[in-house]
Amino acid sequence: MHFLEALGAFAAGGVGWIVVSFVGTPVRKFFDLRGEVIRRMAQFANARARWKESRDDPNEVKSLDLSEQDQRRLEEAESAFREPETQTQTKQAPS
Repeated sequence: MHFLEALGAFAAGGVGWIVVSFVGTPVRKFFDLRGEVIRRMAQFANARARWKESRDDPNEVKSLDLSEQDQRRLEEAESAFREPETQTQTKQAPS
């Protein structure tokens, strides 16, 4: 009788570990990626945009003149935000 109880507890622990691993790993990775994006948003919060929308007409877009330094900063920000996106797409791709 004690053997069956121990075997049942061991089996329940194994099933619980598989379920937590199956569900918990993607959730943990999501929050890791979310934290990385928030960190990068704070890092590049002062990067200027290339265009500006008109308040009167949201479909009208005005081009802004950027200095060489602002242009480099914007390109750095664009490439920094592509990395987490690539990680997300890689994790969703079928193996």
